[in-house]
Amino acid sequence: MRRSGTKLIIVALLLLIALAVRPIILGAKLVKLPSAPPLTGQVSQAFTSGDTATLPRQGKDYQLQNTLYFDNRQWVVTTAKALNTTTNDSMLILHRQDGIYKVVMGPGSAFPSTQISVLPADVANYLTNLGAVYESL
Repeated sequence: MRRSGTKLIIVALLLLIALAVRPIILGAKLVKLPSAPPLTGQVSQAFTSGDTATLPRQGKDYQLQNTLYFDNRQWVVTTAKALNTTTNDSMLILHRQDGIYKVVMGPGSAFPSTQISVLPADVANYLTNLGAVYESL
């Protein structure tokens, strides 16, 4: 009985040492990321093109404004207000699929009427009343 207790203490000490030494060996530092407001990950990804593009950052490159939820929070219309001169303000329409919001339209300042015809009526009406719909040729 005494032997198994000693083994347990040795194993526990080895685990503690391994946990303490691991960051030193790996050269890793504990990184804490600030929590981002909802939708910013999807919006940032919508603004990138290609594998080498850097994601724009909410609060530095853009700020979400006028975010409205429709149909039991299944649809979202939001505007990314540019905070620098390299991008324009853009609207995005997101749809909740499998519990995750995905950008289905945008970024853009206006959308063709043929595209908004597939949206729920309240979302399409909101965009139309906002003047964000144009007749496509």
